[in-house]
Amino acid sequence: MAAKEHTGQVLSFRRGKQVVHPLVTVVKLDGDVDRNTLIGAKVVWKRADGLQIRGWVQARHGNGRAVIVRWRKGFPPEAFGSRVTIRKAAAAK
Repeated sequence: MAAKEHTGQVLSFRRGKQVVHPLVTVVKLDGDVDRNTLIGAKVVWKRADGLQIRGWVQARHGNGRAVIVRWRKGFPPEAFGSRVTIRKAAAAK
């Protein structure tokens, strides 16, 4: 099974008027991607020193190319604007 990879850019934490969710971010996808097929896909953010934070796509966000990503650990705000890799496993035959 080959995995299909996509990339995206981390925009911000998911937030409301008075609440900020540090485990959930909004990620803008690169290229034309069907966002419904990415729900449940694994997401990896890598820092230059080798640190990785893993998460998964929870839902679509808005009418554009954005998705909501839930992280296992709190996401560092210094990483806003950085790139993430989204990997969707191919369907089994």
